[in-house]
Amino acid sequence: MKFKNLQSGQSVFELLIAITIFTVGVSTIIFLTLDANTIARRSTERTQAILLAQEGLEATRSIRDNDFENLVAGSYGLNIEDDTWTFQNTPDTINQFTRTISIINTSLGGNESGGSSGGIDGGSANNGTINVCVTAIDSEKNQNTAFGYADSFNVILRKPNNGISWTVTFYTPLIPTDDILSDTPGPDSVCVYNIKLPFGRYSYTVESVVNGGTNWQTPRYNDQYTEAISTVNDFFTYNSNVDSDGLIDVLADRPDRSLVVLNQLTPAITAFINNLAVKSVTSTITWPITLTKLGSVQLVENFTDWDHPALTDIECFYIDISGADIEHGSSNKIVRYITIGNPSCGRAITIDKVILTWNKPSAKLTKFRIDNNFLWQGNATSGTVLDLIPNKTLQSGAALKEIDQIRWDKSILGTDIGVEFIMLDGTSESFTVPAF
Repeated sequence: MKFKNLQSGQSVFELLIAITIFTVGVSTIIFLTLDANTIARRSTERTQAILLAQEGLEATRSIRDNDFENLVAGSYGLNIEDDTWTFQNTPDTINQFTRTISIINTSLGGNESGGSSGGIDGGSANNGTINVCVTAIDSEKNQNTAFGYADSFNVILRKPNNGISWTVTFYTPLIPTDDILSDTPGPDSVCVYNIKLPFGRYSYTVESVVNGGTNWQTPRYNDQYTEAISTVNDFFTYNSNVDSDGLIDVLADRPDRSLVVLNQLTPAITAFINNLAVKSVTSTITWPITLTKLGSVQLVENFTDWDHPALTDIECFYIDISGADIEHGSSNKIVRYITIGNPSCGRAITIDKVILTWNKPSAKLTKFRIDNNFLWQGNATSGTVLDLIPNKTLQSGAALKEIDQIRWDKSILGTDIGVEFIMLDGTSESFTVPAF
């Protein structure tokens, strides 16, 4: 009897072990099956997203082929009717996928280097961070990477208690890495992360632009002390309120802080870029992976207006006469502060000759100087063709140059001054400086 009872106990124990092994095995098979199905589903969704993004670029190409002027900077969705693609003002949806087409104005060439750099404070304690970011827009508030420019942006951070400072530098073109603006999809800013910052008060300087000249308007700031950033309207002039006062407190309750600087191109540069025949198009697809996580695919392509003729030298030429002024201390004989350049044509252009006109027959033109170099000197009457020696070459994306001296032998007050630039390729254009 004892032997039989022992055998019965062993049978129950063995049965429990068998059931446990069976349960674990079945659970593992079910888990692996579900996991494989999840992986397969996500792979299928990503493939579908890539195909939809490619379709977005193909649709944009179709719209471009119909009329290049349809590629206006902004964010759109797509609509198809009667086999014809058009843009709509909101993203389009295909099942669980959302598609956004973003168009920005770019240029025909420029710098191939870009990005950002910044020092790390290297404090003794890894207590906090300051994240410094820049974003760039044109004067119409469209995103712009400053492609084709030789500009760079500098912000100096400082620890007031001991005077230690370091410079964060951003180079163009700006390749967005972070999504700061919540009203636009995808990356829109370039950021540098400064780590190992002991708690305390830090300051930041006004941003300086190297080689930027008059390309850019006054930068605006938001250190997000009280105001979060949603749109390009959420920025302030330096020291206008607590979100732009030049101070950042890294404290235990707020150890990670961010400063964002908004750079905006001048209207004149924006108008120039808008006339260029290249647009950068990004097709973005998003879809829900889980209740709290989104998947995303982005494809980027540059679109060219193939029917657009090659830009002539004068079409690449930029001039700003808004700051022109007469040097009153010289008996009203000298005109200065006219800026010229070649913002982003992708090649050098050359000024060959200049013709100046004015309505004071007794006054004779004696000197014409650009960027502190006299290119013509003599004794000329109104309408004389000035052959510049040497010719003035303007490199693409270089800093703007100043016509810093147009000198007469007598006062030039009270007359409009006409300036015609004749380029080396023979193209020309005239501009008028209003009377002083």
